Amino acid sequence: MITLTILVLLFILFTSVSITILGYREFLSINFFTIDGLFYLLTNWRIYVAVFFAILARVTFTLINSHLYKMPQYSNNSTNISSFLSNTAIIGVLIFNYIFLSEILTLKHFLGMCFILIGIFLILIN
Repeated sequence: MITLTILVLLFILFTSVSITILGYREFLSINFFTIDGLFYLLTNWRIYVAVFFAILARVTFTLINSHLYKMPQYSNNSTNISSFLSNTAIIGVLIFNYIFLSEILTLKHFLGMCFILIGIFLILIN
């Protein structure tokens, strides 16, 4: 279970970094539907770093799925469970956006995070 926990935490980290890097306001204020904006997007370092972390997240998802598949109690539903576990990345994204982008966390956000964790717990218990 330790390996699974580490993999999920890595998935959360990689997904959160990928999304947060593209969330900066000055980056988002560019009109990407123009030739200049599209050129800016394709030549900006943020898009490539975000893609790199997104790829790491997909690889980590595959490792999570493979790890679950090899556990007899989860092997018949490994992809479904991996998909549910990937929802924990939402929690990481909210926290990263709060810390690095100064976005606001409301009671609704905290309740949503709690429901995600409760759902994961319910899925993983036998």
